[in-house]
Amino acid sequence: MLREEGRLDEWAANFRRFEAACPGSLLLAAQALEVCQFTADFPRLDRYLDGLRQEKFRAATETTLVDALEELLYLLLFFDVEPSILHRFAQTYDQACRRVYGVPHARP
Repeated sequence: MLREEGRLDEWAANFRRFEAACPGSLLLAAQALEVCQFTADFPRLDRYLDGLRQEKFRAATETTLVDALEELLYLLLFFDVEPSILHRFAQTYDQACRRVYGVPHARP
């Protein structure tokens, strides 16, 4: 919301507080991709991408996992990451969605 309102300094400050409070959060990693790219903090961005590659970030609940992966799967399309990473996250997302939302209905 801060970014959309053009309050970019506050948006970046909010990210830094989130980073200090929840360094291992998968939601943080999703936000980091945007903030680090916007602020041209490429060393930090690379650390987050490496952390995603190594699956260092976690979600507290399955619902949070689904929310974070929905964001990440989109954002990672804008970064040069290995297709195997996208595939792995997509598989995790598919499995988690089935547990959170239920099995898809069969087509008639």
